Amino acid sequence: MTHEESVNDQLDLLIGKLLSEVTAKKMVDVRFEYEDNDQWSVLSTFQDEDDSEISLRLHPGNRYFFYHGYYDEKDEFHEMVRALTDDQVATIPAAISKVMLKVLDDEEGLRVPGSLLAR
Repeated sequence: MTHEESVNDQLDLLIGKLLSEVTAKKMVDVRFEYEDNDQWSVLSTFQDEDDSEISLRLHPGNRYFFYHGYYDEKDEFHEMVRALTDDQVATIPAAISKVMLKVLDDEEGLRVPGSLLAR
């Protein structure tokens, strides 16, 4: 299955994988990023086996996006971004939403225990 097929067909599973991985970590970095006039908070995990990244992004207006970045066989970098549905957003633990919103509002990243994000 290609990366694009995986994101298109298994987005709910990938979101669940991301949430499981970050809540199981000892410490998690929630970063603040911006580009031009857009800004967001981001929660990421990196997959060493295929040199890829999956992330949850919160943009102003409570808009959540799933991000997948990866290198292909020619070592070219590709990015895919998908908006989350209301049902997908509802699966995000309240603590993750709260921390991501704080990072976005304060425009400053945070390092928090993964166990805190599971609540």
